[in-house]
Amino acid sequence: MNTLNEIYADADPAVVRANLNQAKVNMNTWFFPQMEMRGLLTEQQIYDFFFLSHLQERAFDDNFSLTDEDVAELQANFPQTRNIQYILVDDYDVANEIIAVLQETDAEEISNVLFDYMIEHEGNFLDTLTAPPIDGMPEAFDDAAFALEMNEFTTTPVATENGYYIIFNSNISEIPSLSEIRQDETARLRESVQYMESLMINFRASQNLRFSDPQIQAQYDAIVEQNRRDVDGL
Repeated sequence: MNTLNEIYADADPAVVRANLNQAKVNMNTWFFPQMEMRGLLTEQQIYDFFFLSHLQERAFDDNFSLTDEDVAELQANFPQTRNIQYILVDDYDVANEIIAVLQETDAEEISNVLFDYMIEHEGNFLDTLTAPPIDGMPEAFDDAAFALEMNEFTTTPVATENGYYIIFNSNISEIPSLSEIRQDETARLRESVQYMESLMINFRASQNLRFSDPQIQAQYDAIVEQNRRDVDGL
């Protein structure tokens, strides 16, 4: 049977103490009440708790470290979103008249002008679109909408079986930086069932992890059992 210290013989107690002391600073007078809520009543129990957190960080790094190539690929495939505003008219000439008005409109006013036309004609806002097809819209609409750059509108009517569309792309979301991608993906992995299964179940089973304090062990066993149920869908 392996103890905590035997699992990672090179685990750094100084890091554990630094994390523990920083938590005391951050939580101030709430530190010990919060520890008590977790059933941690002695200095040794609190240390074991932070030591386990340290081991979890080590296990996470061993199993889920992101390479620069991983992060770059995630950024290259990041799904940008578009906000599309449109109006639909039955008459081609009317559609061209509206486009002519838009071409004489200041860029910051185009959305408002289109909204005014929505009162007279059919129209709508389609928010946070990531990729075609757009539910309920014809293919020609999809093609035109996703060809627009931000703050661009269609300069010719988009002919479909529904009529003629004038489409305006009011926003394209920014692509996060590499550091933001790394931070977000790391957070996602930490919350994933894959991580919990690997760390809290497989890691424990392979190492036969035990705590010397029976209360801490019981709490840990309860967490492991709950995660097993989550993984199995029970």
